[in-house]
Amino acid sequence: MKILQYFLILILSTSCSKEYVRKTDLEVMNLNGKVKSIMISQYKASSIGGVIKKEKVDNSGNSVSIDNQFFFNKKGMKTEQREYLSDKINHRYLFQYDKNLNLIKKEYYNSKGELINESNFKNIHNSNGELIEESEFMTDKQFKENWSQIIFKNKNKIKKNEYLGTEIYNSYEYQYDENGNNIQQIIYDTYGTIIIKIKNTFDDENNVIKETVFDKNNEVISQEKFEYTEFDSHKNRKRVLIYKNDRITNLTDYEIEYY
Repeated sequence: MKILQYFLILILSTSCSKEYVRKTDLEVMNLNGKVKSIMISQYKASSIGGVIKKEKVDNSGNSVSIDNQFFFNKKGMKTEQREYLSDKINHRYLFQYDKNLNLIKKEYYNSKGELINESNFKNIHNSNGELIEESEFMTDKQFKENWSQIIFKNKNKIKKNEYLGTEIYNSYEYQYDENGNNIQQIIYDTYGTIIIKIKNTFDDENNVIKETVFDKNNEVISQEKFEYTEFDSHKNRKRVLIYKNDRITNLTDYEIEYY
């Protein structure tokens, strides 16, 4: 399910924004039109006699399924994210930007709606004004030593480091194809050793159709294939079927509201 979570939120990356210092979140999520909100819901699924059956994932065991809802402003940036566990809000995040879409503040809320942390951001730009580095600094005393740094190139996120004080405890590297699709992600531990590697394959419409996960020895530990079966009038996905070993195991429904 954790790999499925990665697919849901980082599902696709396409064209760059020419107006702002960074890609909009709608561009990163490959969403068309003036999207106001999107609800992403996960289900267990099966095909019986050609009919797709779905059911909610049971979160009582070791496998946890988190649904996500995003709200966007009219510039295409997410202003709020809600994480749902068993149909109840588990976490909630609020985002603030300046006029050029630089992220300047993030607030963290728990399941009770209590503010548990907030962070401020430092943004660095190149001579063309494009964002090349974004650092997040926690303000709560308990998490003050935790901070992160994201490096951008051509408006694509190419590296992320997570720090505890001055020490890196996790780092991530991202690679893209000529269309801006995220074709590879590598996660490293504090010693620079590969934890996992994720490779994505895309079709001609920039939809991810296969995701393969490798361990530190470059051995395949899982592979999923994706079939897009329903789209709305804006050509945004409404349903994606997920296959393992050529068998439908899950599906994802997308409910989109427009301005």
